[in-house]
Amino acid sequence: MAETVRLYYLYRGLSSAFLFKAFIVFFYLERGLTFSSIGILQSIFAITIMIFEVPTGIYSDKFGRKWAMATGALIMSASSLCYYFAWNFAAFAFLEFFFALGLTLTSGADSAFLYDALKRVKRLESYPEMEGKATFFKYSGIAISSVIGGIIASHNLALLFPFTSIVIFSAFIVSRFMDRTNQLESIKNGTQIFHFRRAAGEMRKSRSVWWVILYSSMIFLLIRASDTYLHPIMKGQGFSYFLIGLTAAGGALVAAFAGRYTSYLMQKRSLFFLICTIPLILISSFLLFLYGKGFALALILLINLGVQGIYSPFTKSLLNWQIHDSSIRATVLSLESSVKRIFIVALMPVAGFLIDKNGFKSGLIMLATVSLIFLVILIMKIPTSLNQNGKNVVSDFPESNFPEEIKKGKSAFEISN
Repeated sequence: MAETVRLYYLYRGLSSAFLFKAFIVFFYLERGLTFSSIGILQSIFAITIMIFEVPTGIYSDKFGRKWAMATGALIMSASSLCYYFAWNFAAFAFLEFFFALGLTLTSGADSAFLYDALKRVKRLESYPEMEGKATFFKYSGIAISSVIGGIIASHNLALLFPFTSIVIFSAFIVSRFMDRTNQLESIKNGTQIFHFRRAAGEMRKSRSVWWVILYSSMIFLLIRASDTYLHPIMKGQGFSYFLIGLTAAGGALVAAFAGRYTSYLMQKRSLFFLICTIPLILISSFLLFLYGKGFALALILLINLGVQGIYSPFTKSLLNWQIHDSSIRATVLSLESSVKRIFIVALMPVAGFLIDKNGFKSGLIMLATVSLIFLVILIMKIPTSLNQNGKNVVSDFPESNFPEEIKKGKSAFEISN
């Protein structure tokens, strides 16, 4: 068990170490694309995930999380290498498709792998802490890759991609040594379509599940917009590629520690407090970024990235607690990942068009306004199970081992029905 978890952490760190992450917008602009074109590419990426997220989740449930994680890393590694040779929109669209396909194979499968590993040894109460540690390794990988990426970008932006390919291929090698036996259940007694219907049925029965998915979708939009637009604003304020990479690395370290201690925050603060605070900080950072200069921009970015570190373990914990059947866990998590891309498809091309036409201010204000309105609607519709000091947990979790504010009376699934 201990060896499996260590390898899982290493996989998360390596598979997230995209050296180009902080610089891909600059690379696209260097090769002749506009922000509108970049927004369309992000929509292609998101649509690909929406189409393939559920099928790859089903195959992860059927054939094994490890298989999905290994194949996904291999596809992302190959796609990263090919970016070096691409020069036009059509080529980039093709590569966005394949990179997204690789990502779908790892999305959901990684969290399901960890959850089942803990369930197998009856340590589910440790899931929020372990997911937080996994997020720590993920952002540690991003931090190291941001510094190295800043150095490489200062010489040649295109070289970021073959170096990224090597790192992700290392994640593929690590995945080959991970435990094959930790998946508790696999798809049986029916076809993949029947399996999908069971997963969709569990979602349909629980209002709380859908609320968490929509909430996660809104925050994901803010995070994707942050990754796309905040670094170019810093470049316009005189930051070099190296300084941008250094700031991104610092932010990733803040995110790593924030993710590591998310379970502690969930013990000290109610879920309702965290539900409100996380998106409000991200929205505020958009507005502050428009008027900040110099060191203030770096500080705002650090805060933004710190909140991003809390996002994954927080929302995944909320969602995992409400999935009763482990044989459909990766499929339900994949459905969540698919649904949240709708926001990207709908709004990122619009933001890119506004930025090309009127500058960053119009695009960021539009995104902040839409997100704020959606947050208000979500708060008005918040399920009772998430609005009473966060009493929200499925029956799998031992009550005696859980923080006080999330000890259960009934599961969220039961309450919402």
